[in-house]
Amino acid sequence: MQKQMIIWMSIIFSATTIFGQKHSWFSNQQNAPFSIQNSPTDLDFHKIFQNRIWNPSGRKNGHLIGLSDKLKLDSTFTYDFDEVSGESITTQKSYETFDENGNLIIHIDYSFDKATSQIKFGNKIIYSHNTNDQLMYESFYRWDRLLSTWAFQFQNKYEYDGQDRIITETSYNANSDDYELFPIAKRGTIYDEHGNIITITSYKWNYNSASWINYSKSEYTYYNLNQLITLIQSSWNSETNSWINVFKSASTYNTNNQLINQLEMSWNESVMDWENEQMSNLESDSNDNFISQDILFWDVETNNWYNFVRFELTYDELKNLVLTDEKYWDDEINDWTVGYKTEFIYDNGYSFDLLILPAVNPLMFRHKLESITESSWDEETASWKKEEAIHYYYSALTMTSVQADKEHYAKVFPNPVADKLSLYLSPENLPKTLELFDLQGSKVMTRYIKDDASIDFSSLEPGIYFYHLYDQNKKQSGKLVKL
Repeated sequence: MQKQMIIWMSIIFSATTIFGQKHSWFSNQQNAPFSIQNSPTDLDFHKIFQNRIWNPSGRKNGHLIGLSDKLKLDSTFTYDFDEVSGESITTQKSYETFDENGNLIIHIDYSFDKATSQIKFGNKIIYSHNTNDQLMYESFYRWDRLLSTWAFQFQNKYEYDGQDRIITETSYNANSDDYELFPIAKRGTIYDEHGNIITITSYKWNYNSASWINYSKSEYTYYNLNQLITLIQSSWNSETNSWINVFKSASTYNTNNQLINQLEMSWNESVMDWENEQMSNLESDSNDNFISQDILFWDVETNNWYNFVRFELTYDELKNLVLTDEKYWDDEINDWTVGYKTEFIYDNGYSFDLLILPAVNPLMFRHKLESITESSWDEETASWKKEEAIHYYYSALTMTSVQADKEHYAKVFPNPVADKLSLYLSPENLPKTLELFDLQGSKVMTRYIKDDASIDFSSLEPGIYFYHLYDQNKKQSGKLVKL
């Protein structure tokens, strides 16, 4: 129970978009593969786990560089496949909006409503950055279907040290009456001289004493500068004013510094000792790519390990992950049986450093990832059946920021826009026509503009739109985000 509470508490600090609910790549597609996402094998994986908005693509000293040639990942669509027809059905969508510096500023989720057969709004996150491009605030909203508006959920605030590392994350809720923010949880991170995270302490706000009290703690031990060898999680006992062990993970490496074994244990208070729970045996190739992982569980009755699932990973010549095979242990035949496979398709014309991405697993984005498709093995037909797919869509970074066209001298702002869109036009370029299109290409608005104008956007559904602003001789186009 203590371990479950720690996991629940951490959700506040690690909310991520979940595309699908079935298997590893669809439920954890923004993390490292399989159970490895909870056992980072080097410092880079661990930093991504803790600093989920950290974007290594194109960054130098915390700032994005060379943006003109980069593509940004701005939308993700998830599909299920109809069992009878095999046709794809959209189940979820997400849209990312970046500012002109390449910082993620808006994330919106949509889900499929089976009752109405329509895509409905789900969640929205608004990100705020300082002048150093550091993430300062995350504001989480949920779409209220009854009121047809975004309802505030909570907000995270971040503080950094002199090396651009997050040292404090504080979560706030709001009163329903006046929406005044009040603290609910906090997490502090301590690093060693090599940049490794050595302690993460979580606190919860005590309203009676108006102070922070201990809640949970994670302690990390490293070998050879940055190899994580032990992780110990504990919870605070307010009666004894002491920390109580909850969970432990121990990692083993080979002579090539590759992770080969990870053992997970839970604390047994009655015997005051650690007990086995789960174990992973891993193998890597000469390029340090994980190529297999066997997950075993501990049988307390027989005091033995038993096989559960195996993952086999295949890479192409550019080190892109192109295939994973998921197999399950069959006691009757005493061997692994085929379960699922996941296929990855890339555009190798764009490498990782040419992409502007939200928090993602670099293993999946060594080049421009275009789609992931998961299939299950049908024993009756002895063939693969498609289950789910994720498609990734990109665009040039400059499309996000609608700037004045040097020839037209037209300014279109603000972007994103909530209720009113303003247009400032040079007199020599009047009159003009404004056309607005949704993502499906349907025209949703046309306005004839004779002077500087303020256009009502309040009736439009939140989402992404494209506009054309033109006269007889010239045309200006761009992209707008409606909040």
